[in-house]
Amino acid sequence: MTTDSGLRFWLRYVEAEGGLAEPVIDGSLVLLPPALAAEFDLPGELTVTSDPDAAREDGLTFLATGHPAPTRAADLVLAQGDAGIVGLTPPASVPPNADVLLAAARDQFPVDHGRIDPAGSPAATVRPMLRVGVLISYSLSAEDHFQERAECWLDVRSRLPLPDAWVSRLVRLPPAEKPRMDLPGGLEEALTEAHQIIETTARARRGTLAGQSRTAFRQEQQRARDYYDDQIASVENRLRGADEERAAILTARLTATREERARRLTEIAEKYQAHHEIRPYRLHVVQVPAIRFPVDVLRGSRRYPLVLDYLTPIGAFAALRCPSCDKPEPLVASKTKLGCESCLAKPAEPVTSPPPVNRVAAKPAGAAPSAPAKATPPVESATKPAEAAPPPQPAAKRQKVLPPKVKAQAVPKAGEKLAREFWTATTRSGPALSSLLMPDSPAATLFRLYGTDGPGMLLGTKTAVTRCTTVACS
Repeated sequence: MTTDSGLRFWLRYVEAEGGLAEPVIDGSLVLLPPALAAEFDLPGELTVTSDPDAAREDGLTFLATGHPAPTRAADLVLAQGDAGIVGLTPPASVPPNADVLLAAARDQFPVDHGRIDPAGSPAATVRPMLRVGVLISYSLSAEDHFQERAECWLDVRSRLPLPDAWVSRLVRLPPAEKPRMDLPGGLEEALTEAHQIIETTARARRGTLAGQSRTAFRQEQQRARDYYDDQIASVENRLRGADEERAAILTARLTATREERARRLTEIAEKYQAHHEIRPYRLHVVQVPAIRFPVDVLRGSRRYPLVLDYLTPIGAFAALRCPSCDKPEPLVASKTKLGCESCLAKPAEPVTSPPPVNRVAAKPAGAAPSAPAKATPPVESATKPAEAAPPPQPAAKRQKVLPPKVKAQAVPKAGEKLAREFWTATTRSGPALSSLLMPDSPAATLFRLYGTDGPGMLLGTKTAVTRCTTVACS
């Protein structure tokens, strides 16, 4: 049996197109239909091998990777393409019941502030998957070219790529005889997402491959710069001692050499400009057997319906996106909807600056408030009379904000100072009591009735009889 992948591919293609291939000693006996023999420019009957020694000694036809026949077969396959609907055979094991599905759902999809409960009976269905196969051609320079095959498996409904472990299981399942011949909804969006994934992967791969040829690019670029710099330096040296007629010729040569240098450096940069080309050749809608399980996400008395698909060949549920913002993040049950942390996060409150405060000079306690400053009237225009200025508003007193520790120390000191001033005013005829009394307080009422002796009655230093006798005598 041949070990060369190119020869194996060509033999499979021949058999698919109506030819015959039979293994023999050191090779394979191939019978080609007339049309296929003309397509490959080969005889109708031949023995092929991928072993160069066997081809040289036994006179067999050497055919391996790089031969025109496999290359031509690959071009025909790519031109024809491989598109269609593929159904997979469900496993022969007994499907899980509702209790097993519920436990698996709670384990795979933990909902913050919520709980998954069943909302219906499980039912058999199929989950559509998208399989996209492409051939990526990388051009790293004028001489370096690479081709790689890439595939992308995507869940059509969630538009999320399948894990590699899932893909390895699905490709080994036998196809169903009669798949459902209907296209699922959201196929265009899933195909666009698959193209973006392949393009991102190809760009990253191209960057890795281009790094291998970056050394050759720098070396060739430096050789070109050294060569033209020497030519320019030589012409400039001869130009210094040349006569007028010779100087004109050397100046023209100097200009042409500089232009040739710039053109050559640009040519080298374009030569090593890496790019890639994606050529799709396969597009399959793969119908994976599944069990549809309707559930509700509970938070208190609130219920949020949700539909889960259990993939029986995989033994897990298909991936989910947030039903509110369509992001592939864990679910969170709030009081208003079912979402994720991104869409349920509260928006940050805008920071507003405090209004400007008019600063006024501090005044002693009890002083009469000064009249507000008069606004300067605007100059009247000759064409339009000036509007009346609004009445000035009294300036608000600016309160000094103190730290909590300073406030705790300032309150007792202020109280002690006020008590000393009040005692001095009532016993030693100190400063006026009016500045120390709150309006409409009992002490202020005594002050209006009995003067400076009134507040002393609160302390027991004065009596109302003495004041009344004095008033009666007067």
